[in-house]
Amino acid sequence: MKILQLIDSLKVGGAERMAVNIALKLSELGIQNSLIVSREGGGLENLIKGKVDFYVLGKKNFADLKAFWVLYKNVKSFNPDFIHAHSSSVVWATLIKIFFGTKTKIIFHDHYGQAEHLTVGDRIWLRLISFKIDGIIAVNDKLKEWSERATKINVNSIIQLNNFPLVDLNELSEQRDGPINILHLANFRPQKDHLTLLNSLIKLLEKGIDDWRIFFVGLGESEDYVNLLKDKIKDFGLEDMVLYFGSTDNVEHFLEKSHVGVLSSCSEGLPVSLLEYGLAGLHIVATDVGQSSSVLSKPELGILVPPKDSDRLALALQKAIENAKKGRNQKLKSHIEKKFGSGHFFDKYFNFLKRI
Repeated sequence: MKILQLIDSLKVGGAERMAVNIALKLSELGIQNSLIVSREGGGLENLIKGKVDFYVLGKKNFADLKAFWVLYKNVKSFNPDFIHAHSSSVVWATLIKIFFGTKTKIIFHDHYGQAEHLTVGDRIWLRLISFKIDGIIAVNDKLKEWSERATKINVNSIIQLNNFPLVDLNELSEQRDGPINILHLANFRPQKDHLTLLNSLIKLLEKGIDDWRIFFVGLGESEDYVNLLKDKIKDFGLEDMVLYFGSTDNVEHFLEKSHVGVLSSCSEGLPVSLLEYGLAGLHIVATDVGQSSSVLSKPELGILVPPKDSDRLALALQKAIENAKKGRNQKLKSHIEKKFGSGHFFDKYFNFLKRI
């Protein structure tokens, strides 16, 4: 079996992280694979250099014929059984199949982060090319249901498959010195709703709860949004409590230093960061969006709150901070290892590939 993955970039993000995780595990399992990056590299390159065969096309725009031709030559040379295309890169994957008649099967990995708002009439581009897609992997149930209703693909060739984390953590200490460290691992865009999180942190301080600090770690996708957050942090007088680190390819460093993990998103698929929090035994507070409830399925695993509710978020953070003072969340760690590990993913993945 030969698998070629296609992804738009290797900037730090959920879909990109999954492409890298899959490539690393396929190589570890001895399965011949290649990762083609259509637009540009990024921080995640450091995780695969020397371990995975990858190539960056440098695509300038959708109609970049030179990059498209290079992609075709790579596909022809590698001759994969499957092209596993993440997000919008599936368009070029299907065009390769249409124009060159390759017998390679196309798998679309759907990471769309706003599934709650999708209607059958949305994503017309995907519906138009779906007749050339052989199978769909959806990261949550809502995306699976949408594909079953909106595309031309047999429902038996559409599955929901959870993301899996892949981090190399040092031994995690139960001891701590100083304040509780909270980690918010999410790229900087409105969907991640840092503003509601900031408002909840103000509410903690108003209650006299100040034995914490928070790391904002993620890619600054919108300069205007990042500047807005920095202005809010300054206006609220939170400069010493809220630490902005930007993007990182060493997420393990922050997981090891942290005690509480938070996600305040308005919408999600299945956040890889949520699973990474779990492997580090963090006490989690997350908004009840996407597939988060399947991860935090019991109260002892973590706390779910409605999106855009700073009052509920503040109360949940207060509880998580108190719990973190007692040690790491070992129940959650065991749950993630058992239910969301790479072995669970690849058992279903390989069975799916055999079926389509």
